[in-house]
Amino acid sequence: MPFQKGHKLAKGGRKPGSKNKATTEMGQWVMGVFQSDAYRKMCKKRLVSGSAGPIETYWANRLFGKPVDRQRIEGTLIVEWGGTRRGDGDD
Repeated sequence: MPFQKGHKLAKGGRKPGSKNKATTEMGQWVMGVFQSDAYRKMCKKRLVSGSAGPIETYWANRLFGKPVDRQRIEGTLIVEWGGTRRGDGDD
């Protein structure tokens, strides 16, 4: 078909954000491996000690969600801006 001005070639297709077949199948396979008792025991030791490989942490984060590390900071924040001190209560 020769080029025609204004013709839209991309009609239909996969919806934005939908997973392809290979990603879905790989995720199912990895989930099966992660759910085996023998692997989970070995993997837990590696994840806890911080010696897990990048592929294990990638799939763990992808399947179960990345852990959130929150730290509570208390005290007063003092910022010096242009010689003026701010944040110590004398706003």
